[in-house]
Amino acid sequence: MENIRCGSCSALLLRMAPRALSGRVDIKCRRCGTLNSLRPSEPAPERHAERPAGDAACRGSKSDPSDRPPSIGAMPSKS
Repeated sequence: MENIRCGSCSALLLRMAPRALSGRVDIKCRRCGTLNSLRPSEPAPERHAERPAGDAACRGSKSDPSDRPPSIGAMPSKS
């Protein structure tokens, strides 16, 4: 747990788990009346950028099966 204190009088404002804050929060100190602005210590994760149009791995394009190595189930049995 992390203790968040007032920047002016050091009064305890709240206790929270690390990274529990997801957006900006303003808390008014009940002792001195100072408005304390809190924001996450780490930026929010950005969305992944779109992949280039030539990237076939994400589109599920079908390639020639002879280009791929054989899977274990397709191995010829030794008789």
